[in-house]
Amino acid sequence: MSKLDSLNFDRELNSNLTPTEVAGNYGTVPEDPKYYVETSRMAQQPELELWDFIENRPDKEWEEYAMSTGADLDSTYEAKPYTNLDLDHHDFYDWMMANQDICQKKYYEKRPYHNGINEFTLDLPIKVGYNHRNTIEYNWGLYGNSNEEL
Repeated sequence: MSKLDSLNFDRELNSNLTPTEVAGNYGTVPEDPKYYVETSRMAQQPELELWDFIENRPDKEWEEYAMSTGADLDSTYEAKPYTNLDLDHHDFYDWMMANQDICQKKYYEKRPYHNGINEFTLDLPIKVGYNHRNTIEYNWGLYGNSNEEL
């Protein structure tokens, strides 16, 4: 059974689960905020050059996966903000700089809590050229008292 066929089976089997429950088995937060950077597989990948991308089209697998989930390339979605924050961005920049040590930094790749069949478990971001230099995510709120401060 291919991974995409398995996805359809998994979708039927897990139809009462939310997408988050299907894609992740969230447990405890790693003790060290640097854990995901230090254990990154993505950071070890060679660069995918444009010429290889054009010749080999590694994005076709991601497109097939997306289509199998019901996505299409023609529909549009009008996202509406659900809140507005009245923040002085300089204050936030100062706060981020002062709290670098409790920031969880990670890349757009499979992590230990991902399961099921999704773009992460299929390694699609890595296959199409995402790398540790262009997919950095910075999170506060998990370490120290940053969640209360925010």
